[in-house]
Amino acid sequence: MLNLKNSGILIFIFFCSALLTIDPAQAVRVKGIYQAEVPVENQSAASRRDAFRQAIKKVLIKMTGIKDIAAAPEAEIIIQRATRYVSRYRYMQKALDESTAVEEPGKQLFINVEYDGEALEKLLRQSGLPVWSDNRPAVLLWLAVQNGRERYILGEDTDDEIKRLVMAAADRRGVPLIFPLQDLEETRRVTFADIRAGFTETVLAASERYNAPITMVGYLKFDRSGKASVKWTTHREGSSSSWQERSVPQEQAVISGIDNLADILASRYAFSGNAGNTLFEYLVSVNGVLGLNDYAGALNYMRGLNFVEEVTPVRVEAGRAHYRVLMRGELMELQRMLDLSELLQPEAIPGSSLPLLAAQQTGLGVSSRSLRDRVDLYYMIKR
Repeated sequence: MLNLKNSGILIFIFFCSALLTIDPAQAVRVKGIYQAEVPVENQSAASRRDAFRQAIKKVLIKMTGIKDIAAAPEAEIIIQRATRYVSRYRYMQKALDESTAVEEPGKQLFINVEYDGEALEKLLRQSGLPVWSDNRPAVLLWLAVQNGRERYILGEDTDDEIKRLVMAAADRRGVPLIFPLQDLEETRRVTFADIRAGFTETVLAASERYNAPITMVGYLKFDRSGKASVKWTTHREGSSSSWQERSVPQEQAVISGIDNLADILASRYAFSGNAGNTLFEYLVSVNGVLGLNDYAGALNYMRGLNFVEEVTPVRVEAGRAHYRVLMRGELMELQRMLDLSELLQPEAIPGSSLPLLAAQQTGLGVSSRSLRDRVDLYYMIKR
């Protein structure tokens, strides 16, 4: 057994490993969580203050996962004080139906506002409101569209109104989407008919190449009047959830899918602020650590998680490394964030048939139990 505190060589190894990063494919750092864009009439102070309040509503939706968060009394206080949390802002002129800014007279004036994410997260937790980390599970979306004789699957290179609606709805809720590549191999494996007929096994088998923890399948059909009917199904961890809309406007059909998806994700990955500012200490054991990349991957992934204040390598022995994690959150929060890692997978407790949870949160202070007895979470390197 080697003790890191007493081994200069291993300390140096861990120091070097801290400079390395791992980009997990299963989880995505969603950009733009703390910023939003809203139209304004002019650049006056009064118009700007109102825009700050409108923009922060959009940000709070993405941060909490609750689409009607603005109605919460706790959120209303934050909204009214929106100006306090502005980090930066800029104006732009932009066509209403375009996604890129243009400097032309006569276009709609917008303001893009970025807020202090750390301050907002602290406020939400203190208020008992949920916080959804920007480290979110990637969602693979298979959407088959039928409009008269036109039939196709929305792909990575698709550029049409439906995809723009999907992307706008996903951006509004902070949901990271992946679209199928629709290359030659894939078009042979999954057809429009497969999705329409609900051949789940075929679609899920083709989805494995993307390594996304969640797969969403939709079938969108338009009638002669232009109204849309759609059926959505999400698949994750061996379970599924379905819902549908009938004879509704196109925009409603699309938004309903993304909104329900975001609600499902937020219910699992957004955590309430009941832990407040209390720091909790957990011990995470990682098995199968065979080299520098394994050390670096586990260490840096945990260091990059929201609400984690500090991660310290404690001990390594026989291919197993132990990390001390200090975070402002409950053990279940840490577990669910670690479950998103492409590098790690849950491991049964050594010598037991129990799952990875070995103990409940211990709060500040080190337990008198031995290191082996007080491990809170067990994981292993994926191969």
